[in-house]
Amino acid sequence: MSPLLSVIERKLANSAVPLQLVMPGGQTLGPSDYEVQFVLKDSSALAHVASGQVGVLGQDYVEGKVDFQGSMRAVMRAAAAILPGSPVEAARCGWLTSLVHRMLSTWRHTEARDAKQIEFHYDLSDDFYQLWLDPRRVYSCAYYRSPEMTLAQAQEAKFEHI
Repeated sequence: MSPLLSVIERKLANSAVPLQLVMPGGQTLGPSDYEVQFVLKDSSALAHVASGQVGVLGQDYVEGKVDFQGSMRAVMRAAAAILPGSPVEAARCGWLTSLVHRMLSTWRHTEARDAKQIEFHYDLSDDFYQLWLDPRRVYSCAYYRSPEMTLAQAQEAKFEHI
């Protein structure tokens, strides 16, 4: 067995989600009672699975090189299981980094400084909001049922849709 397939088999065996991989030639790796199945349509995706490049696997999916079978929640858990490590833990980088982040946050976020930022971003004239919001000043998405709708009509359509 190739070293690449050995790495993939270890990942599948250690996955908390029963995960099966179907190779481009039809060979399967992993349990037959899988919760998630990755169907590789292009052998270039093998290296992405082995290295845990989940973002590249997403790109492979868009390009039609990989397909997934299973619920989206299970697919997300399976993707997390093939990562080389926890991205959350990697971002934390230990107690010293955490302490520095906490100190910077405390310094940056005083009540007076935060109030000033809120005022700068939101306490603007009605004339400003009138330039780009609908008459009701709705600050959210709109629902365009047809391309010729105005923003105000699309906002009303959103309220009706909700």
